Amino acid sequence: MGSRINMHSLRHTFGKAKAYIGNVYGKTKGMLGDLDSGVRAMKDVYSIASPALGSLFGEHFEEGNKHVTKALSGYEDIKTKVMDTDENVRGHYSAIVGDLKKKNIDISLVDT
Repeated sequence: MGSRINMHSLRHTFGKAKAYIGNVYGKTKGMLGDLDSGVRAMKDVYSIASPALGSLFGEHFEEGNKHVTKALSGYEDIKTKVMDTDENVRGHYSAIVGDLKKKNIDISLVDT
């Protein structure tokens, strides 16, 4: 028995890879969604508490607020890059699947 590459072995290999990547993608997307929900909640809490904190701590609060604002801006930049990358990957995947369908090639990437 040798290692022959045929449509069955390709379909099997790509099917397993797609299932694994899909599982990791789903878990990562869920985790990042939870993280984003937490950040949004903390932003709401911070914006509600900011007037009181500013009143209590004055210039010390203003200095700290600069760092919080910078951190939130950095978070939004990273979030935008992640979302853009996700959209880019989805576009490439759709193009590949479309080209495979046109050629009637079934290697378990095409969703039926």
